Amino acid sequence: MAMINPASPDKLQAILGPGGSGRALMWLVEGMTAMDPMRMVASSTKAELIKTLMSNGLTQELAEAMAAQAEAAGQVGQSPVEAELATLSDSDREAAGHDAVSIATATYDSRTPSRRLEAPTESELAEVYSANYPAALERARLFEVDLVERFPILNAMYGYTRGGNGLGEDRLCTFRDKRGAYRLYGDLAETEALLIRLEPVRTARWLEGRGHSLGIWDDSSDASARAAILRSASIPPPGDEPAQATAGSDLLKLIHSYSHRLMRLTSVYAGIDRDSLSEFLLPLNLAFFMYATPKGDFVLGGMQSVFESNLDELLGSFVDAERRCPLDPGCSRGSGACSGCLHVGEPSCRLFNTYLDRQTLFGQGGYLD
Repeated sequence: MAMINPASPDKLQAILGPGGSGRALMWLVEGMTAMDPMRMVASSTKAELIKTLMSNGLTQELAEAMAAQAEAAGQVGQSPVEAELATLSDSDREAAGHDAVSIATATYDSRTPSRRLEAPTESELAEVYSANYPAALERARLFEVDLVERFPILNAMYGYTRGGNGLGEDRLCTFRDKRGAYRLYGDLAETEALLIRLEPVRTARWLEGRGHSLGIWDDSSDASARAAILRSASIPPPGDEPAQATAGSDLLKLIHSYSHRLMRLTSVYAGIDRDSLSEFLLPLNLAFFMYATPKGDFVLGGMQSVFESNLDELLGSFVDAERRCPLDPGCSRGSGACSGCLHVGEPSCRLFNTYLDRQTLFGQGGYLD
């Protein structure tokens, strides 16, 4: 298993402070315009204000009185983003909030958005950052690409399976010590990573184009598109690919296919062995991390160099490079993914090369076309 592990308990506590996962989710749905949830300027509901005041040592009676005064003065209420999130069920909000906390934890004090890159005014890079990078993001249908210099990832093993590949067909054999207690073998590291975020409105339209209903949403609002996807998509667990496609399975297939194609190309541009790159998928929030495995054969700073120097070329290749597979037409008429086009080494892929299809990206009805 892989999980994002906070560098210190203090960082996690700061993220889970007033507002908790709800504040992190609001920050994510708003587009991560602030560098982290703690710096986000957002209106508070009356209940949140009372909770914050009580956490600062005030009695409930005094906190309620102060919140009532703020409400009377029009200083508490719902922002448009909060109104969108209010339409989510508790289970949807919990699942999305968990991912939002993971993103906030991973990017804490180490995130650089591509749109904030700067270079001397007269330099060649200034033109690249101001013109080429935004154009490349638009062509690749990306909302943003962020560099994370210290991506805290924990890889751990707690056992192995025996039996079939289908859900419920195998059994878990856990690692135990001599006393019978569970044992985990893990590797905790900080490495460089790219956070890739897809365009919310484009993704919502793509899902509707594949026959999935997202309900009522505003196609001019990224926040509304994100909320509609959160309401409508339920991501299937690994190994449980439904017989009939759902909004969640198609969304996972899109994010996963995008990740694998980008990993295969990034290995060339960054000088990193393909099997030394891995992914951490966050499909509900239309995002994934691509990171250099700390024990692999990789070039330190390779991903940072690509991000700062030729991200536009990488994304251009993603859109324009060969879309066909050497094993077509067999591959395209089958699953749409194989070792010749989208598969990567299994240590790099937590889904064992399932939920992949080039047709989610290219061709009629493809995300990029």
